[in-house]
Amino acid sequence: MGLSLIQTHPLFGECYRIYERISNRKILGDKTICTISSDGWLMLNEDITLAPEQWAYVIAHNILHLAFGHFDADKMPGYNIVDSSGKQEKKVDCNPLLWNMACDIYVNKFLSDIKFGGSIHSDIVTPLRMIPDDEIKIYEALEELGITGSNNPYGTAAIGTFDMNGLEKPLVYSSKKGQFNHYTKAFSLALAHSVSKAVSEAGGHSVANNQCYSERQKAARWFID
Repeated sequence: MGLSLIQTHPLFGECYRIYERISNRKILGDKTICTISSDGWLMLNEDITLAPEQWAYVIAHNILHLAFGHFDADKMPGYNIVDSSGKQEKKVDCNPLLWNMACDIYVNKFLSDIKFGGSIHSDIVTPLRMIPDDEIKIYEALEELGITGSNNPYGTAAIGTFDMNGLEKPLVYSSKKGQFNHYTKAFSLALAHSVSKAVSEAGGHSVANNQCYSERQKAARWFID
């Protein structure tokens, strides 16, 4: 299913607490290829036939929803409120289907830019003249166009459904308790290491990656079970 292409890729090869579960059309339906949940469960529909490069694209698409923090309250559309104790808190206020669509567009643009895998989408061009550079801006632009997300062709789930499961409970992290998004941390370190390696190799130098790998270990090792 293209897992080998994921596992050998510098960005996707070490995925923190992402668990693969093979499913089928009885559970996912005939049109849903793959979904991801906020707790890291990757559901793959074994009854759908794709080329290995396309499976790699689909899996990477869903991994990136976690890596980009698309389930995190502080990265979703909304506003800040102040409670009676004076503590500021983010209040998520968005159409979940439209947010899923905005995140799908952002992820597909990223995969197109890095030229990874085989796209299952014939065209990632949206009704927007130019894709904005972050998910909330994409969401707002789609909303201004009157798009609801109910006819989203950019995800890996059936039209009208989510490839992101868990949006009804946005994730909140307490810095006082030392909580943080391990997916985004690990991905940012992997991205930095990948860029450093590319620059070093382009200059004809070997990559001293022991220190970088140590830092990635601190973020917790990624894996696909």
